[in-house]
Amino acid sequence: MTTSNRDSRQKVYFQFFNEIGIISQLGSAIMEALLPPGFLISHFSVLNHLTRVCDGRTPLEIARAFQVPKTTMTHTLSGLGKARTCATGVQTRKTGEASRSG
Repeated sequence: MTTSNRDSRQKVYFQFFNEIGIISQLGSAIMEALLPPGFLISHFSVLNHLTRVCDGRTPLEIARAFQVPKTTMTHTLSGLGKARTCATGVQTRKTGEASRSG
């Protein structure tokens, strides 16, 4: 392959992935605008995941599913758990324990 062909292919690949990035950014912006105040895409993603796999997952199990560090997932879950903790008065180690026990 000649250098000009390789440069041409790289340019096409760059343009392709650049467009995907733009579409992703626009989609995220629209979704965040439609979510309730204080509710982030990361919160929605976790709730969507838990809806599909059911409750009872530890933060580490959820973090592995999202391929993020446990500390990151714990922070995301804390944003979701504040309302639940206030409502039940109980902090849980697994998602859904408060609803099953009380």
